[in-house]
Amino acid sequence: MSNARPMIGLAAVALALAAGCAGPSAKADAAITTASEAITAIGADAEKVLPYEVEQLKRAVAAARDTLAKGGYAAAEALVAEVPVRAQELAGKVAAKRVQLTAELDTLGFALKRNLAAIQSRLDEFARTRRLPRGVTQARVDSVKQVLATAPEEWSAIESQIQAGELDAAYGKGTVLRLKISQALEAVGLVSGEAEWHNLTMPPKP
Repeated sequence: MSNARPMIGLAAVALALAAGCAGPSAKADAAITTASEAITAIGADAEKVLPYEVEQLKRAVAAARDTLAKGGYAAAEALVAEVPVRAQELAGKVAAKRVQLTAELDTLGFALKRNLAAIQSRLDEFARTRRLPRGVTQARVDSVKQVLATAPEEWSAIESQIQAGELDAAYGKGTVLRLKISQALEAVGLVSGEAEWHNLTMPPKP
């Protein structure tokens, strides 16, 4: 019996420690679950429009899970403390961002086709006169012709992303294509400022 009392005492201490740990652990786990559910509630469409912002929230949850696994209960809970509020704020921005990106991509598509036509017209002029302006080399002309050949296909791929709702990715690729066409414009002696890309009279939508 003399040995039983120390054993019982040790067991009681162990149970007390376990109970103390279970509380913070369960609380942190619940906070992580709430944060994860808040991100899910935003909707998959948010990742197509605001992927970077959604990824930040997911990383916070992933970091919290990793911290919880290492026993950092309070730290894990702190990592996701603001995630539900941030997720709710993000959800309110999705519709407006979708409208913004759609409008910018519409403008980009219209300007892109118009600028490609201007480049082609310039190349036709070179062919007609059989001479290149000062500063325009044949190497540049060949490079521009390559842009003219590939740009329509690249834009078609971007349009497929737009139709799929992947607006942020489409805008990113569209920006790269815009830069490529701007360089082509300048290579043949044309202007590629903001007016060539934004100050446009858009055709009425059907």
